[in-house]
Amino acid sequence: AITTGSELRKQVTARGWLHPIFYRVQATNVQIDARTVEFSECSLCPAMRVVPSGSFLMGSDDAPNQAPPRLVNIKTFAISKFEITRDQWAACVANGSCSRAKALGDAFPVEVTWNQAQQYVKWLSTITGVTYRLPSEAEWEYAARAGSTQRFTFPESEVDQYAWYFGNRAGTGYGPSRVGLKKPNAFGLFDMFGNLSEWVDDDYFETHSGAPSDGLPRKGSFSEKVVRGGSYRVEFKFLSAAQRYGQPNYSEVHQDIGFRVVRDLSTVSK
Repeated sequence: AITTGSELRKQVTARGWLHPIFYRVQATNVQIDARTVEFSECSLCPAMRVVPSGSFLMGSDDAPNQAPPRLVNIKTFAISKFEITRDQWAACVANGSCSRAKALGDAFPVEVTWNQAQQYVKWLSTITGVTYRLPSEAEWEYAARAGSTQRFTFPESEVDQYAWYFGNRAGTGYGPSRVGLKKPNAFGLFDMFGNLSEWVDDDYFETHSGAPSDGLPRKGSFSEKVVRGGSYRVEFKFLSAAQRYGQPNYSEVHQDIGFRVVRDLSTVSK
């Protein structure tokens, strides 16, 4: 289970009273080194899991926009253990750095635009003094696969143990679920598939041809951003590790797209 804050904070947030006094951010003074597996750098910061460096075959031949598969080298980084929650987003709103989301103050993942996600990582970088950002598409798939080379990173017969999708959310309020209720993947990450789809930093290209092999985000002059992971609204077949699509970065919030964050570990001592 994750901490969602005091009952008082939840009550005032539910009434729209996002005063900073209820969202004071206190540094944890965590020391991150080569032995660190999980950390959080402030009282309202997301829990982060360290992902080891490595190489993997990104993409697939299942669809034209997933091809061609190619070898990508990834440096170590940390990624949030859960999708960013409404409570974590409320802290950014209360401190004047993020615009309001449609719902705040609990452990459900927050639905935001790509630009709003950028507000959050800028705020997180400011309060911690280190670089937080959206994951690149390559980092996202590497973290989601967690060493798997299969189309699905979990046994197909066990999908209900790992993901919220149309097959187990329809008729149950039909929306995202609280984070962390399903099993994590081999890197200790929850809800990488299903629940909410997730923004990444890359612009959307129709194929992987010409994409960088070093794990950096791919940029063009496009208004569409890449979305990964599938959501509670999709069928099981759209939860494959290589599944991707482009979404225009409108100011309107999409009801099934959230995000998680990455912390740069390039300056961490070995």
